[in-house]
Amino acid sequence: MKTEKSELNNTGDMRRRQAEDALSKYSDQYNFAPIGLFTIDMQGLIQEVNLLGASLLGVKRRNLMNRPFQQFVPPKDRPSFDEFCKSAFETSTKQTCDLKLLRDGKPAVYARIEGIAAEDDSLNGRQCRIAVIDMTERNQSEEALQVSEDRYSRLFETMNEGFILAEVVTDDQGKPIDYRFLDVNSAGERFFGRSREEIVGHTYKTIGGANADPEWIDVLCRVALTGEAVSIDRYAPVGGHWVHLLAYSPRARQFAAIFDDITERKRAEIALQEANEEQEVITEELRQQNDELASVQSALRESEERYRDLVENANSIIIKMDRAGKITFFNDYAQKFFGYSLEEILGQNVMILIPPIASNGSNLEEMADSILENPDGFAENINENVRKNGERVWISWRNKAIRDARGEIIGNLTVGQDITERKRAEEALLKNEARFMALVQNLNSGVALIDEMGKFTIVNPAFLKMFGLSEDQSDIKNVNDQNWAEWQVFEEDGSLLNVDDHPVRKAAMTGKPVRNKLVGVKLPSGGELTWMLISAEPILKPDGQIDLLICTYHDITERKRAETDLQEANEELQVATEELRRQNDELMRAQSKLRESEENYRTIVETANEGIWVVDPETRTTYVNRRMAEMLGCGPEEMIGMNSSEFMDEEGKARLGLLLERRRQGINESFEIKFLRKNGSALWTISSAAPLRDKEGNFVGSLGMLTDITERKQVEK
Repeated sequence: MKTEKSELNNTGDMRRRQAEDALSKYSDQYNFAPIGLFTIDMQGLIQEVNLLGASLLGVKRRNLMNRPFQQFVPPKDRPSFDEFCKSAFETSTKQTCDLKLLRDGKPAVYARIEGIAAEDDSLNGRQCRIAVIDMTERNQSEEALQVSEDRYSRLFETMNEGFILAEVVTDDQGKPIDYRFLDVNSAGERFFGRSREEIVGHTYKTIGGANADPEWIDVLCRVALTGEAVSIDRYAPVGGHWVHLLAYSPRARQFAAIFDDITERKRAEIALQEANEEQEVITEELRQQNDELASVQSALRESEERYRDLVENANSIIIKMDRAGKITFFNDYAQKFFGYSLEEILGQNVMILIPPIASNGSNLEEMADSILENPDGFAENINENVRKNGERVWISWRNKAIRDARGEIIGNLTVGQDITERKRAEEALLKNEARFMALVQNLNSGVALIDEMGKFTIVNPAFLKMFGLSEDQSDIKNVNDQNWAEWQVFEEDGSLLNVDDHPVRKAAMTGKPVRNKLVGVKLPSGGELTWMLISAEPILKPDGQIDLLICTYHDITERKRAETDLQEANEELQVATEELRRQNDELMRAQSKLRESEENYRTIVETANEGIWVVDPETRTTYVNRRMAEMLGCGPEEMIGMNSSEFMDEEGKARLGLLLERRRQGINESFEIKFLRKNGSALWTISSAAPLRDKEGNFVGSLGMLTDITERKQVEK
C-alpha cells in the first residue's frame, strides 16, 4: 500500500508540473502574440489585454483594466462596434468589423476586430474574447494606390496622344496573323473614327478591312513576342495618317502603343527636302575647301596643347565622339574608370559604354541617339553605363555640341562624374509611380502636375522644352508667384487672353476641368508664338477642395506654320547660299577652326566642378580656372603670379616643400590639404596633383585638381 501511495504521489506531482508548464507556455503565447488580444465583459469593460493590445492603444496594461473598450473607438465607428458586441454575445459565433482606434484621443490605427463570446464561471457571466489586427499600413497602401491609379486614369483619358493595348492573335502553327484590341483611350477613338465599344475586343483586320496593312501586324506582334520596344514614323492606312509610334511590351504576348499624328510635319518635310538638295551641293563644295587649313594650324597649337594637358590629367570622365557616336577622344581617367585602353576604345561606338536597356526597362539606345542628335538639349544628363567587366554604373554627364564653322553639329563633348552610390539610394524612391512616370516621360506633349499650393511637383521633358525651361527645373516658379504680365497668351483670333481665362488658372479657380483650349504663347524670353492645346484636369479632395491639377500641353505650332515655313524656304535658301559664298577668306576659316579646337578644351576646364590650379617649379601661379579662384575668394587674373604659399598657414608652408619635391620625382597622388581664403577663413580640399613636363621631359610645374570638402570637415568636427 505504501508503494502504491508513493507512486500515486509521484504521478500527481508530474501532472501538476506539466499543467504548470502548459499554463506558462500559454501565458507567454498570449502576452507576446503578434496581434492585440482583449477580453471584455457584457458591459464592454476590459478584463484582460496582452502587450501588443496595450501598445496599440498607447496605454499601460494596468491602466486599461475595467475601462470601457468603447472609449478607444471614434464616435463615427461606435455604432459598428456596438452591433459587433451585440451579435457576439447573442449568437456566440465569430463576428468581425473594421474600424479605427484612438490613441491619445486621435484616430491612429486602422484595425480589423474579430471576436467570439463564451461562458466564464470565474467571472459569473459571459465574456467576449477579441483579436485586434493592425491594418494601418495596408489601408495606407491601398489609399496611395487609389490616388496613383486615379492620376493614371485621368492622364490616360486626357492626353492628346492615342494609346492602344492589344494582344497577339496566332494561327494553328503559332504564327502571328493579327492582333486584338484590349484597351483604347479617347484620342485613339478619334484616330480610328470609332467608339471604344467598336474597337475593344475586335481585331485589327476586322476594323481595318481592306486598309489593314500586314507590315503593321509584323512590327507590333514582333514587339509583343520579343519584348523589344520600337519607335517609328510610318503611314497608317487605317485612319489615313502618318504617325509617330512608340510601342513596348508590358507583358507576354501583349503590346502597348502611344502614337501621335505627324501628317502635317511629313508633308512639310517632303517639301523642304527638295529645297535642301541644292543647298547640300553648295555646302559640299565649301566643305572641300577645309583641306587647306593644315598650313595655318600652328598659330594656336601651343594654347591647344596646354588645355589638352589639363584634360588628360582631370579626375573626370571626358569623352569626345563624332555625329555617329564613334569615340575619338578618351582621357586617362576614363580609361581607368571603364577599364578600356586607347587601342581598345578609339573608333568604337559609344554604345559599348551604354547598356541597350536600363535597369528600369527604358531604351538607352534611343536616349543616346537623341543626345547625338542634339547634345545641347541634354546639357545635363544622368544615365546607366557599363564597364568592360560588365558592372553597371550611374554617371552624371554634361554634354556640349561640337559645331563646325557653319554652326552645324559634328559631334559631342561629354564630361561625366560617377554617382553610382547616390543613384542606388535614389532608385528606391522612384519605383512607387514608375508606370505613371514612364508614360509621362515618353509623351510628346508637355505634362505638369501642380499641387494645392501651386507648386509644380512633376513636369516632363516636353513641358520643359516647350516653355524654354532648364532640365534641372530651377527656373520653374510657383504658379502663385508668376508675374502673369510677363506672359503673353493669345486667343486664336490674335487677341490677348484674359489672365482668369487661362486654362490652368480657370481650372484652379472653378474646380472644373478645362479641355483642349487653343492658345498662342509668347515666352518671357521672347521668340515666336508657340501654339498649343492646353487641358487642365483638377483632382478634388473629399471636401471638394483641389488636391492636384493634371495639365497637358500639346504643341501644334508645326501644323499652323507649315505653310508659312514652306513659302519662306526658298528665300532662306537663297540668303544662305549667298552667305556661304562670301566665306572664302581662308585665313578667317583657319582661325575659326583653331579657335573652336581651343574652345573645346577651354570649355572643359572653365566649366569643371573642381578647382584647377597650375604652378611653375617655384609654386608661382601660372593658371587657375574660375572655380579655383572662387574657392579662394579671388579673381582669376588676381591670382596669376602669386605663390601658392600665400594661401597657406605655417603648417601648410612647411608641407609645401615636401609636396613639390614629390612632383619633381614624377609622383601623382591625392591628399587632403588646407588653404586660407582671401578673407582668412579655412578652405579644406582634396587635391589630386600631377607633375607637368615639357617635350624634353624637364619638370615645368604642377597641376592640381581640387575639390572643396570644407562642409564635410565642419560636420566631422
